[in-house]
Amino acid sequence: MAVSPDGSRVYISNVINNSVTVVDAAAANIVAEINIENNPWDIGVRADNSRVYVSQYHSENVSVVDSSINIPVAKIQVGSGPAALAVKPNGERLYTASVSPPSLAAINTADNKIIKKVRLPFNGPYFMAISPEGRYLYITNDYYAVHIVDTSLLEPKAEEAPVLNPIRFDFDRAEIKQEFIKDLDNVVAFMKNHPDMKLDVGGHASFEGTDDYNNKLSMRRAKAVQKYLIDNGIAAARLSIKAFGEQMPSADNKTAEGRALNRRVEFAVAAESAR
Repeated sequence: MAVSPDGSRVYISNVINNSVTVVDAAAANIVAEINIENNPWDIGVRADNSRVYVSQYHSENVSVVDSSINIPVAKIQVGSGPAALAVKPNGERLYTASVSPPSLAAINTADNKIIKKVRLPFNGPYFMAISPEGRYLYITNDYYAVHIVDTSLLEPKAEEAPVLNPIRFDFDRAEIKQEFIKDLDNVVAFMKNHPDMKLDVGGHASFEGTDDYNNKLSMRRAKAVQKYLIDNGIAAARLSIKAFGEQMPSADNKTAEGRALNRRVEFAVAAESAR
């Protein structure tokens, strides 16, 4: 649930009906239902009330709603299931916190592009709030502790590379496809331009097959990506690999499209080099 900054509207997510209910706060009447594609979860509203952001649990997307017509007009692909979100008071940044894997992304609301994404060193996150001046994020973990993040750490330096895209794989395969070589070369360039940076490489699978098989398959995928990076000049000591199997889907495993998105390797800057 969220309240618009001017207090005129209340937005309530409805997971069962895949919608967001809009309530006129003064009259206490429902004025609209916003249809959301999949599992609406957390909600954030820009300070000028022009846009409403809705995270979609077990999806890769955040829906961007034009509040003047109460219709989604864009999607922001976060890359892993967004749960909690917060909007900077000046409206320039949207922050999304994802559970699988635990990560935090900063999004430029002018073009809906991710400008920086880092791995969080704790499980969760479940809820997030932002301070009135927009300087700090308050994020709860699965032990009900609150972590405080300085939003200035999510602003990229001038020389920083763009977000590292996931590498997708075919069903039951761990071979790197030609279409993702450019993305891997961008990772290589990023690592070479940041010699002190370490990277987490996480392999994932869709839910077909046994847990054991999917864990092994996701490890093969992570190792294939690791080998490409090492073969292209990145030291093995700078790469940490892990197999997540089917435990952390970024999209709905019930659809063919969702399963295809879940067959992936994702990157995150290691916590010890993101400080």
